[in-house]
Amino acid sequence: MDIERPETAAVIPAGGRGRRMGGPGNKLFLPLLGVPILARTLLTFEICAAVDSVLVPVAAEDREALRRLTRTYGLTKTVIAEGGAERRFSVRNALRLLGPSARRVVVHDGARPLLTERDLSLFLLESRHVAAAVAAVPVKDTIKEAEDGWVKATLPRRALRAVQTPQVFARDLLTAAHEAAADDLPWTDDAALVEYSGVRVRLLPGWEENIKITTRIDLLAAEAILRERAREGRA
Repeated sequence: MDIERPETAAVIPAGGRGRRMGGPGNKLFLPLLGVPILARTLLTFEICAAVDSVLVPVAAEDREALRRLTRTYGLTKTVIAEGGAERRFSVRNALRLLGPSARRVVVHDGARPLLTERDLSLFLLESRHVAAAVAAVPVKDTIKEAEDGWVKATLPRRALRAVQTPQVFARDLLTAAHEAAADDLPWTDDAALVEYSGVRVRLLPGWEENIKITTRIDLLAAEAILRERAREGRA
């Protein structure tokens, strides 16, 4: 590890069942141009010199599949953690496994396999002086707040951002936010927990190609992006 930077651990939740994908089992093991979605995600963190370890919370029934994945793709940084009933519990379980030397934690969706090593490294570099930062892109669509099937308000688009992962935090800050959070707290991502604790979160530029694979349409879009990268000679 570079002694000029703090030790950084990644947490990549992989316990979701992917019901909106429409098939049985964990969607993250589906192939994306011949390589499992989760393998593509983990490979980015495996080759990133700014990441020292990768904790992957996964359901008990998927642990053997993840072990095979790590062997097949040489994922030496990957440590398997216990998946929780909800994503936030999976992240909390992973945080409890961290060694004492880890000072920063970067959380990334297992279902975002198009993040590149270059973009991940730049994100971690640009966020090094803040306690909490997230990748985000401007909202393109008009967003309306709804109530009982009616428009309640139209939100000013210029002030809205669609938040992605990676998200990075000081380890102590994120751990404290998870441990203190009530089970009924409105929760959408790790940044939300940190915000509820009173900490400001920095927005950094995200990437249009960094899509989250949730439905079959997303899978088709990801395949198209990868083919276009290959034609252009991009990683």
